[in-house]
Amino acid sequence: MLYDEGLNIVNDPSGNVYLSGYYRDSADFGPFSSNSVFTYDCFLVSLNDSGNWRWLRTFGGGYVDNCPALAYMPLSGNILAGGWFFNNIQFGADTTLYATGEEESFMASFDTLGNLVWSKRLGSEFAELLFDLSVDDNDNILAVGTFDSIIRIGRDTLTAKHYNKPT
Repeated sequence: MLYDEGLNIVNDPSGNVYLSGYYRDSADFGPFSSNSVFTYDCFLVSLNDSGNWRWLRTFGGGYVDNCPALAYMPLSGNILAGGWFFNNIQFGADTTLYATGEEESFMASFDTLGNLVWSKRLGSEFAELLFDLSVDDNDNILAVGTFDSIIRIGRDTLTAKHYNKPT
């Protein structure tokens, strides 16, 4: 399908491979198939070191969801996925994150069997897009992205310095 895209790939010390991205409407991943909740949903898929499909997890919600960020967490052994969503994003029946404004960023940690460990919404009432993640040896997370106007992450608030054209 023209609207399906793998965006990032990582591996773990056992040689398992993890691929993240997005798909539109429906997609087949080897023996696994999935239908999106609305239009575009995120996927996280794993293959073993022999190239055999292990599992598929999809998550999404209200409109356009994207998952360009992926990292291995060496201390916990988990896989960290990140990106953005509109309206809401569901990580299964029991976990939904809700946007407070425009696009919202998210991070979600999965164990190597594909089970959700935790998920977090990042941002505020304005647009935020998380593009990439990196994790150090102590599982400290570094995130790169963009935001419009103001972003709140935990107790910190960052304000954009908009360029004012001289008159």
